Amino acid sequence: MEISPWLVCQVAAVFAAAWLFVRTTRGERFAVRAAFLRALPFTVVGALGVDYALRLLGYLGSGARGAAPAFGGIMAYGALFGLGGAFAFFGKRAGMSTYRALDRITAPLALLVCIGRVGCALAGCEHGKATGGSFGVTYPASHPHFDTFVHDGVANASAAATERLHPATLYEAAFALAACLFALFLLPRKTTRPGGVFFGGTLVYAGGRIVSEAFRGDAARGDLGGAFTIGQAMSVFAIGLAFSLALRETEPKRETNDGDGGRSLHRHDADEDENEPIGQTPPDDGASLRAGVRLGA
Repeated sequence: MEISPWLVCQVAAVFAAAWLFVRTTRGERFAVRAAFLRALPFTVVGALGVDYALRLLGYLGSGARGAAPAFGGIMAYGALFGLGGAFAFFGKRAGMSTYRALDRITAPLALLVCIGRVGCALAGCEHGKATGGSFGVTYPASHPHFDTFVHDGVANASAAATERLHPATLYEAAFALAACLFALFLLPRKTTRPGGVFFGGTLVYAGGRIVSEAFRGDAARGDLGGAFTIGQAMSVFAIGLAFSLALRETEPKRETNDGDGGRSLHRHDADEDENEPIGQTPPDDGASLRAGVRLGA
């Protein structure tokens, strides 16, 4: 029985992401790691669900002409949104803020994509456009997806192999690796603002994804009005999400009425200090205690 290199890489990607998460959360409470384990199944849910949802929207948007889209496609961004969103949710229930959770999950998510995309390159899925460069890759006629290459116009049915193709998924893997390393660089730095790791990692990967998508030659990439691929559109959405969260984190504190005639400062997030380890009470010089004491009548 032949084992698919694509499947091997996807399984390896999940284990590598889990290993990196454990390595970068040493000292955290067990509840944090338990939140990650609970979020893992949503990697598959997101990969399958987002892909089908987008295909279904496209089908309905075209007036439901032709055959309905089949369920079973996989989308990398769906896996990212599934695992990242689920961990933010479960992490919040474990006592983490949304920013802290996203910062902790950024590097593992990038590593997940990096290894997963290597598997795509080996399997020939989401192949690149034809290129005359010596760095191009070819796939033999014995390849299980050779008919797809012929359909996409990058191979002749009678040829022994495809034309030289851009290794588009390897370009994406390189950007994902860069995002992982950048996130690991930012994570331990005390000057990094809450959400900064997620913001930086997202800009590197999503920005790179916009570039790498331009080299794809497969029909499955999906063109939106001939200007953007689905992957590029999802990248723009991810960058917009990162900017939105970054702007929300930098909102100034606002003065509100505490309901007892006093005035207090409130921030948008419940966590007053994102950089403090979970479960650790920040040092108090007594000022906050004295400020909170009210004299009886």
